[in-house]
Amino acid sequence: MLIKQIDSDAEKGNITRTILEALPDWFGIPQAREEYIAGSRGKPFFCAFDAERPVGFLYLKETGRYTVEVAVMGVARECHRQGIGRSLLEQAREKAGQMGYSFIQVKTVQMGRYDIYDDTNRFYLSLGFRELEVFPALWDEANPCQVYIMSIGKCQRRVDDDILLEPYYPNESVALEWYQDKEVCRQVDNIDHVYSLDRLRAMYDFLSAHGQCFYIQYQGKLVGDVSLRDNSEIAIVVCREYQNRHIGRKCVLNMIELAKEKGMRQVKANIYAFNKQSQRMFQSIGFRPTENEWYIYEIE
Repeated sequence: MLIKQIDSDAEKGNITRTILEALPDWFGIPQAREEYIAGSRGKPFFCAFDAERPVGFLYLKETGRYTVEVAVMGVARECHRQGIGRSLLEQAREKAGQMGYSFIQVKTVQMGRYDIYDDTNRFYLSLGFRELEVFPALWDEANPCQVYIMSIGKCQRRVDDDILLEPYYPNESVALEWYQDKEVCRQVDNIDHVYSLDRLRAMYDFLSAHGQCFYIQYQGKLVGDVSLRDNSEIAIVVCREYQNRHIGRKCVLNMIELAKEKGMRQVKANIYAFNKQSQRMFQSIGFRPTENEWYIYEIE
């Protein structure tokens, strides 16, 4: 599955029409559907593709100086519950932040009216949206409009029930402890001494400036970090106490998903020849050795 931002207004309209016409339970009013299609012109527009076939989309519109709205979102019925809507919203939220907005909002029918819209409400709540206001007559009395809003910040990534990736923020009292283990530092940088505070800060500053860096939270405790750089390089550190629990493997797989969302065709990792444990882990995922201690994963 690939998420792409679409620039062509003609392509936006065609995608919107194709998907909305296949979702009559949600978009069954022809006039409203045509308004959504026309409204896609000039808007930040994201589409999910299965091979060459569009299977989901959304676009944004400005509602205020600091607020942008998910004007419409649709996902092909057969592709529901596959994480497509979540991925589209993550991309849209990131773009909205880059555009300088502070909040993102969305409208739907108030909870408790219709089962299909109750599912939609639960979906938005699961993403972190919160109830802002209900407008009983904005649409009509049978369809009171629920407005949800969410602050735009750096997005967490859920790996599984135990693992959450928390976007980097300065937390030196915790992170420095991981880099006081000489063996961990050897695995990371092939050095025989531990990190200083200045070195730690420089590393995180660099990773944050050249890609996305996350803390690894395992069962509520921070246990390491993982990053995906703009040049497609993945790097990961898990503190010694929490190694050999498949945490690293799961986080690397999540970074591959992030790379897919960004449209990358491959990712890479630099693993020293003596680090057999990391070599086995990356190769078990599908990375292949190339040269000079680099490993490559081709994204399909």
